[in-house]
Amino acid sequence: MDEIEKAAADPGNYDTALIFSTKWAPPANRVNLGHRNESSDTKYFDFHRDLSPAEVATVLHGEIVWQRQRKGEWAAVLHFPRIVEAVIIQPNKPADDPPTH
Repeated sequence: MDEIEKAAADPGNYDTALIFSTKWAPPANRVNLGHRNESSDTKYFDFHRDLSPAEVATVLHGEIVWQRQRKGEWAAVLHFPRIVEAVIIQPNKPADDPPTH
């Protein structure tokens, strides 16, 4: 989540993101024997749960434009519609003159 928080703090530096799961997750309909060790795994091995693509898109105010899930892992591409003010700077114009909008 740290990287996502950093991206959320400075949204002007990107307009697209490739996000992906950081580890394999067992399917929801299967028995998960590792669940009972989760607290000690968190304490000693920095265990964490990945956010889903929809959760990341919500945190970063973006939209999912592509997503795939396979064998307990996933990847997605997010797009962030940003309003950008364009400025034209003429190369032969002195630097003292204000830019043309």
